[in-house]
Amino acid sequence: MKNLFDYLKASGNNYFSKKTPLNEIDSLIFARFAYLPFKKLRVSPNNKTISEIAKMMSGLSPKNFFQEDQKMINALSVSPRFQNLFIVDYADCANKKTTEQFTAITIQLTPDKLLISFIGTDDTVNGWRETCNMALMDEVPSQKSAKKYVKNIIKQNPQAKIYLCGHSKGGNLAMYSACSLQSKYTSHIQKVTSLDGPGLTKNAYKKIKSDAYSTRSQSRSIFNKITNYIPQGSIAGRLFFHAERSVVVKSANEKMFIQHNVYTWDVDLKTNTLVRTKSTTASELVDKSISQLIDGATKKQKKEFIDALFKILESSNFDTPPDIAAAGAGALPELFSSYRKLEKPERKIVFRAFKKLAKLLIKENKKNKTQKKEKNKNKNSKKREK
Repeated sequence: MKNLFDYLKASGNNYFSKKTPLNEIDSLIFARFAYLPFKKLRVSPNNKTISEIAKMMSGLSPKNFFQEDQKMINALSVSPRFQNLFIVDYADCANKKTTEQFTAITIQLTPDKLLISFIGTDDTVNGWRETCNMALMDEVPSQKSAKKYVKNIIKQNPQAKIYLCGHSKGGNLAMYSACSLQSKYTSHIQKVTSLDGPGLTKNAYKKIKSDAYSTRSQSRSIFNKITNYIPQGSIAGRLFFHAERSVVVKSANEKMFIQHNVYTWDVDLKTNTLVRTKSTTASELVDKSISQLIDGATKKQKKEFIDALFKILESSNFDTPPDIAAAGAGALPELFSSYRKLEKPERKIVFRAFKKLAKLLIKENKKNKTQKKEKNKNKNSKKREK
């Protein structure tokens, strides 16, 4: 199957215009663009073209790039569709005290169209800590910054049409900033694309509806502009509450956690869209179980679990959860050793949480099997009737 690199080769001279507007694959590419190591550059990327950015990054070590991002920026630099696009604004914030990890970049697509892309969780413990804090807080620091950032861009460019996108936590920031602003600002927003991004907490959703909108129709209109694209084995993009439209897309990778990587997503070059498919049963089971675990825990219980979990991470040789996922079963001895170093009350908190999650998974699996049996029974019954 084809991926975004095949699209970059095929996009040719299709400059952004009314005939060739922003599409799903473009949004996916721009969502990854925010992950580039702009912090490593000696000068600001503002008022630079994508090809100039690529040239500035050419001297950086491959260690500074996530996944295949270095390959992507090189491909963008020679693509007529992307190479001459300007960076209008760049913002970055990392605060260990508040656990904020925030990066946003604004790109000019056409004279009257701007796209804002938000970075997802980076490779720092601080970034992952803030992502986990979404289960505790109605508004984490990066969500507050995203809302302020979008508002300022709209104020500075009152005639522009605004598009938002982001991958993982970046998708959540795009979604949150769009639906938490007042309608006089959201009227400028044309479309919001979340790529496997977590939803909102139920409390945050209720608060947004009561604070930002006076009528149900106003609230509904912004959610109609949001689409969350999730791979068939999605975990992250199913978390929390989703009021927006969700589209399941195909990933070439069979492992659920690896599917979070957008470089594995299949694209259709004929329609310039992401390839559609159906969710896997395993993904749905994990989603339901984690949701029940989160909804059934108090704020205190969630905080205690997150604190204990990060103590395990900090005392191990792993820097972030993706490092653990990449190590697979090989990570277990190291994590168990770190777990044993916890105080007894902390060990109990972690053990109880994982025990409850295991029970929920077993329960959901049994429920799913029963429903399948009933469905097959009904099908056989209808066939016999015919």
